[in-house]
Amino acid sequence: MRRLKHYNRKLLFAGLLSFILFIQACERKVEKEEDCNFVQNSLVQRVSWEGNLPVKFFVHESVPVEYLVKVHSAVDRWNALRAEGEAPFFEIVAEGVNGEVDLRDRVNTIYFQEVWEDSNEKEQGRASIHWVGSRILEADILINDYNFDFSITDYVEIGRVDFESLMVHELGHTLGLEHNDGDEISVMRTYLAKGDDRREIQEADLGSLSCEYL
Repeated sequence: MRRLKHYNRKLLFAGLLSFILFIQACERKVEKEEDCNFVQNSLVQRVSWEGNLPVKFFVHESVPVEYLVKVHSAVDRWNALRAEGEAPFFEIVAEGVNGEVDLRDRVNTIYFQEVWEDSNEKEQGRASIHWVGSRILEADILINDYNFDFSITDYVEIGRVDFESLMVHELGHTLGLEHNDGDEISVMRTYLAKGDDRREIQEADLGSLSCEYL
């Protein structure tokens, strides 16, 4: 009887080992990807919306009405890159929506913030993205209205940050793009000086997008 129990235990162990090896053999091998200036997950894959376009944005009531035209202008610059018949990158679904700031509600929202951390006082804006695997599920944009004054005129006012350029930059982040300081005119360059504009999407930015979207 003891020999039989010992034999059964050996069979059980052998069966479990075979099952584990079978599962491992059947798992899809994940290939590392070139970053292409995208955020990457822990498996070194680029994160993106993976064809789930357009990214539908709500504009919070904290965004001044007079700024909305520049939000749309920034959206239009990205959407102009899409071929005829393709879904646009972005769609503004509604403006003036209310509610508390929530970066985990699965709703993509643009906010103006009148309070900003002292440790990040030089940060003009911030894009927050959340993903599972390599697919982005939510993106939000926070604008630092505490430390900066913005320009919404065609010619940038001295001493102010060009709001349209800032929106183009943050929208790029919501597509999964990281900062690009290797190109002086990229819209994804980290810092935008007051009085300057960087509204036009450049060849370097198009090269990055081609890895996922174009």
